[in-house]
Amino acid sequence: MSRLPSVALAALLAASRVLPAPAAGPEPPPPQFLLSWGKKGQGKGEFRSPIGIAIDQDDRVYVTEFHNNRVQKFDGEGQVLASFPVAEHPGGIAVDRDGNVYVAPLLLGKVCVYGPDGHFVRAWGKPGSWHSTRRGTCTPPRGPRVACRS
Repeated sequence: MSRLPSVALAALLAASRVLPAPAAGPEPPPPQFLLSWGKKGQGKGEFRSPIGIAIDQDDRVYVTEFHNNRVQKFDGEGQVLASFPVAEHPGGIAVDRDGNVYVAPLLLGKVCVYGPDGHFVRAWGKPGSWHSTRRGTCTPPRGPRVACRS
């Protein structure tokens, strides 16, 4: 297993294993480096602009790749378990208790759902427009509604 800092997964994995400090008591220990994996590329276990990360209830790690337009699924040691194509420029990612994978492609203004085996299930949402729909609210291009100062 490579310990090259080629992917920022190490920090995210370390942070995911730190428990919050109790209300009263000593400070928790600082996050500790656990491991890293991957290198730049398009092959299995390689990354091209990894941008989103999610960890399921069984400690499997899901990573969206902005330029490879895919999700890769790894075990806790960094071994590739699966990979599947997703909508162009994926960003945020989440996994539910049934193993469904939710991906928010950047600039498309929608959320896509993929089954545990990576097949496309459904999508919702649509790009907005950059106009004020009511005082204090704007709909940016290709994005969700956001609060604005008027």
